[in-house]
Amino acid sequence: MKISYVLAISLFTLSSCVSVTPTFDEALMKHIEALNNDIDKIDAAVSAVYEDKTPFSKVEGIYVDAVSNVRSAIYIAEGRATYLRNPVSGRPAQIIHKALLICQEALMTQLAAHRKAPFNVETASTFATKEACSVPKLFEARLK
Repeated sequence: MKISYVLAISLFTLSSCVSVTPTFDEALMKHIEALNNDIDKIDAAVSAVYEDKTPFSKVEGIYVDAVSNVRSAIYIAEGRATYLRNPVSGRPAQIIHKALLICQEALMTQLAAHRKAPFNVETASTFATKEACSVPKLFEARLK
């Protein structure tokens, strides 16, 4: 009899935890992955394989796609962080939202600098955009 009570309480506790944590969002992950692919394309374009320094005009379309993807991801993450208000579910959602804002800031800083002067691979690495934008992908993947 005691075992059934303990089992019932354990199951109730586990089920309540599952319902309050944020769930993996496929749409959000799609935008984050597309963003990371765009950053990889920019990094490839500015690498020394193609030419010494890559002008902004050659990668402007990729930047447009990257900015669009990061803004879409932020919009989705912001909505999730807004409706998940309790500390258990809200905190992870807020962390992912904040990580996306940091990624956006790094991307916009790199974009502005690249618009002013052509980039090579060493110049692009100083902005750490790839690293900043891989963090939200890691965090969201952990919610699977």
